[in-house]
Amino acid sequence: MAIRVAVSHRTRYVYGRPVAMTPQVIRLRPAPHTRTPIHSYSLRIEPTEHFLNWQQDPYGNYLARVVIPEKTVSFGVTVDLVADLEAFNPFDFFIEPYAEKYPFVYAERVRRELAPFLLAEPASPSQLLSPDLALANKTTGSARKALAGFTWTHETGWSILGETWWDGTAPSAEDWQRLSRQARQRNALAALPGVPAAAVAGSLAASTRMFQQPNVSRHAALAHIAWSDPQGGRWSGGVDLLRSLDDGGYSLTAAVSWQADRLRLDAGVRRFGGKPDSAYRLMPERGIVFAGASLAF
Repeated sequence: MAIRVAVSHRTRYVYGRPVAMTPQVIRLRPAPHTRTPIHSYSLRIEPTEHFLNWQQDPYGNYLARVVIPEKTVSFGVTVDLVADLEAFNPFDFFIEPYAEKYPFVYAERVRRELAPFLLAEPASPSQLLSPDLALANKTTGSARKALAGFTWTHETGWSILGETWWDGTAPSAEDWQRLSRQARQRNALAALPGVPAAAVAGSLAASTRMFQQPNVSRHAALAHIAWSDPQGGRWSGGVDLLRSLDDGGYSLTAAVSWQADRLRLDAGVRRFGGKPDSAYRLMPERGIVFAGASLAF
């Protein structure tokens, strides 16, 4: 059952001397698409000598544009409305299939409509389009590096290696989050009219320089398990897990090898994963399958 309420809102300014006022835009009228039924609405302006024009913005919201031709010592706005407060389910909506998992890419039509809202400070459009400013490691601190590890080998052919390191010259988790944010902003920028697509593509390509770092994470750990036939057999294999301790991203690799007298064959698969804004999830690909052969002459 709805509850009918009456709401009155008043704002009034009093000035010490007569002042000339520029046109005022007042946003105090419910939008036509509101779920709350509006039974009556009124807007009163002080002083009484004024011009009032109703407008709508691109999103359907009402705007009252008020022009006061003469100087005045006061300015007031009074709104009265009667509305029904009805209960409704706030979860009465559906999610498009492409948006069921985050991160997602907006459909082209929606992305163009949302383009102004997908641009965020502090990066300006000129910075987003500059290859030189595509992404700088703003949080780079000490150039020191440290490494600690261990190895273990068994006579059955199994071996284990563990390492952890810290590299002050590598990008930080904040740098990778900034790269993810700016990539979304550049994609939004491409939807704006007058923005050259080549400039956006160039800045996106320049931002991949982050992946050329010797280490993509400042603090990481590596676990390596391998097996080779202790009897001198031809087969060997191993599994590597490289994990960023900064953002939780990881790279998982499994590989096998076959060695003859002169011929060597290698094959494997690598998978990148982790949080959406982690370094390894931002890799250009999510997985790699590789194979190779070498022949000794």
